[in-house]
Amino acid sequence: MKVFKDDSVYIQINDLVKLLTLSEEVPNTILEKINIDEETIINDNNRFKFIKFDNPDEVTFFRKQDWIIDYDNYKDLPDDGLEKIAHELYLNSEHVVNRFNSLLKEEQNSNYGKNMLVEHVKLRHIIHDLRHLSTYKCGDLKLNIPGENSEELDKAVRR
Repeated sequence: MKVFKDDSVYIQINDLVKLLTLSEEVPNTILEKINIDEETIINDNNRFKFIKFDNPDEVTFFRKQDWIIDYDNYKDLPDDGLEKIAHELYLNSEHVVNRFNSLLKEEQNSNYGKNMLVEHVKLRHIIHDLRHLSTYKCGDLKLNIPGENSEELDKAVRR
């Protein structure tokens, strides 16, 4: 999940980890701030925490990452609205899988096939994030959303 406040963007660690596997051209300044080494363990204790990015190039980069949900676009939707969007995304992801499975092996191994798999992973990631948001809105998941109260902006991990 991403949250834009002032001239900054706050990104959940969960999304940053996925970014490393889905995006080929991550700006060096972002990689330096992430600084996840081999000994860093990502789990339920830290994957929902946010890291602040305030470099204009970083903010622009994250605006283009449409597979990372923007909190402001979903925060006011009712649960049935979130569920409807998640269901549509699920149907799209199944369509991508079916198209991929209908390809010849050579096509599956081509860039076209690999792009289809990446698209599927992105759609599934959005679905999971929508579930997390719904769970948060129900009060069953504790998240410190930057900007929800003035203290949360200061609690975001700064690197």
